[in-house]
Amino acid sequence: MYIAGFFCVLLFTAVSSIAGNISLIIFDEFATHTLKYDKLTKGPIATLFWFTVFWAWIIIYGQLVYLSNKHDLPGDGTTEHHM
Repeated sequence: MYIAGFFCVLLFTAVSSIAGNISLIIFDEFATHTLKYDKLTKGPIATLFWFTVFWAWIIIYGQLVYLSNKHDLPGDGTTEHHM
């Protein structure tokens, strides 16, 4: 059973990698042909751009999780505890 779980993790990683690669190809085409801004596709500016996008996503997602869990905290008066 552990081997099946291991292969599921490997399969998930492979699918995520392919999805990320497709997303980058689409963005590269968009930045090159639509925006006419090649600097977003390679070099230090592209690295800074993707670093900023990554941290912005982490902060936005963290805020969404925080706000959704804010009402579930004990003692805030919004949840009832039944014994």
